[in-house]
Order: sequence, then C-alpha cells, then structure tokens
Amino acid sequence: MEPEKLKHLEFIQNVITRMNSNSFMIKGWTITLVSAVLAIYVTVQNDYLLLVGVIPIILFWFLDAYYLTEEKLFRCLYNKVIKEPYTISNFDMSIPEDCKKDSKNAYCNVFRSKTICSLYLSLLIVILIGFFSLKITRSQPQKQTPFQLEIKDTIKIRKIAPISIKADTLKNKYPS
Repeated sequence: MEPEKLKHLEFIQNVITRMNSNSFMIKGWTITLVSAVLAIYVTVQNDYLLLVGVIPIILFWFLDAYYLTEEKLFRCLYNKVIKEPYTISNFDMSIPEDCKKDSKNAYCNVFRSKTICSLYLSLLIVILIGFFSLKITRSQPQKQTPFQLEIKDTIKIRKIAPISIKADTLKNKYPS
C-alpha cells in the first residue's frame, strides 16, 4: 500500500476513534446526570424533579445519534479508500455522496438503532414509570386503620415525674 494511502487511512481512523469516544462519553454523562437527578429526588421528594431527568436523556440521545451517524459515515469513507485505487489528493476527508444516501447511515435509522435505543429508551421508561407510579400512589387516599388493642398486646409507658396540682390553683386559673 502506498504511504499516502496509509496516512490517509490513519487520519480517517483517528476521526472514527474520536467520534466513538465522544459517543461513549455522552453515554457516561447521561447515566451520571440521571443518577444525580435521582439522588436529588431522594432528598427533596418532589415528584416533578424526576421529569427533569428526562431532559438530559432526550438531549444526549439526539447528540449520541449524531456522533454515531458521523462515525458510520467515516467508516464508509474508510472502506471506500481501502477498496478503490488511491486517487484522493490532499487527504480529502469529505464523505462521498453514496455513503450519505445509504439508509444504514441515515440519522433516523441510527437514532432508532439497538445500541442507542437500548440505553436511552430504558432510562426514559424507568424515569417515567417511576414518576407515574409515584403520582398514582400519592393521589390515592391513604386508608387509616383504627387503633385496636388486644389482650396479647403490651404497651410500654414511660414513667414521667409526678406533678401535683392543687385544686385551689385550678380554681384561680379557670374560674367556673
């Protein structure tokens, strides 16, 4: 293989690696932010705070799909450079039109791909199920059972220091 072709493939591979690492970092940030929102929810107990967790999931889902689409396009370019005779001058990094028109590389298809949907859709479902289940359980009135004592039950009463009240003190304070 010609040295120019090898160098060009190396440049393309560096871009693919960068896109892949960006995608991985986005997934990490998503999990971190959703975990932080859940941790804050546990302390604050505001149900609507769970819905704040939906925002980073959706935003990062779109961004991750973008980086994965770009990665797929550069993989297509890489394959073109390998297969075809090397005629590209000045290490051209523009994506060929046939790669852009391929349905596998389309943004919508990447957005719905298994690797993307499995993470973001599962996080979204967990957050929404948690929110709606909390709303349903808290909207139902709590049934209070009457307090009943049975003979077998024991009650421990803490002894309090006796207080003596004179009858004439009460009469002066609360005249009838």
